Amino acid sequence: LTVLTDNLAVAFDSATGLLSSIKRSGTEILLTPLTPNFWRAPTDNDFGNYMPDWAAVWEQASRNRTLDSFAVNTDLPCCAKITAKYSFANDAGDEIATWVATYEVTADGRINVANEFTRAPDLPVIPRVGMNVELIRSLDQVEWFGRGPHENYSDRKESANVGRYRNTVADHYVPYLRPQENGYKTDVRWVSLSNADSGLLVKANELISFSVSHNRLIDFVPPVKIAITSEDGPDARVNNDRVNMHVNDVKPRDLVSLDIDLGQMGVGGDDSWGMRTLQQYSLGESSYRYGFTLI
Repeated sequence: LTVLTDNLAVAFDSATGLLSSIKRSGTEILLTPLTPNFWRAPTDNDFGNYMPDWAAVWEQASRNRTLDSFAVNTDLPCCAKITAKYSFANDAGDEIATWVATYEVTADGRINVANEFTRAPDLPVIPRVGMNVELIRSLDQVEWFGRGPHENYSDRKESANVGRYRNTVADHYVPYLRPQENGYKTDVRWVSLSNADSGLLVKANELISFSVSHNRLIDFVPPVKIAITSEDGPDARVNNDRVNMHVNDVKPRDLVSLDIDLGQMGVGGDDSWGMRTLQQYSLGESSYRYGFTLI
């Protein structure tokens, strides 16, 4: 499905329901569709409290997405309205969450995105509630109005003042010796990515969080848990998959990965060998709504 304005062509894949293409004056700016995402690259503290194990259903959910319905309404005076409804399952096939994404494409080329997320009861907290999209590599100039200029999280933001900041995508990367989640920004009103000719502005309905990188999430995830503790059992030291990653293993890709999130849970750190992120900095509610406009 393609919605045309004076200088934009906005395309949706009717098989997946995802916003898959934005062409401005014939030039594509998306490399991958705008996709719901519940996972983050585990931090050292995440490995310390076994988050990849107890929260595994949310990594599985990102892989087990089903489009339940896809509807188009072109009779509205304001816009073309597209609604995609999804269900998410764990690897066992049990439905654990639903997501409704509503897009309104206006005549002047704005794309209003509204998301409604609901999860099943008795599930662990969610590492992240958001959407990811990959953009063309040239959109590497970043400007935002929110907390910065350094990385900040829901439980690590007191030193990051709200302001208007400008830098490059590469400046957001934090080279932890063991690659992991990095570079996040919270309490964001808007963020733009641009080159000399054009750009994409993301304007929050309320407050959002974002991250930008020349890498994909998977680039920061080791094959298995690295640090060995007593809970890992006697076979941990002979696991041939236990290969450490280092900062020099992270090679920039020819893309810009953009996360547009309601948020992610804090990084914790009361200790680094079992304590989880405090509840007030976790995503434990049964439902969430958030939205933004792409301009």
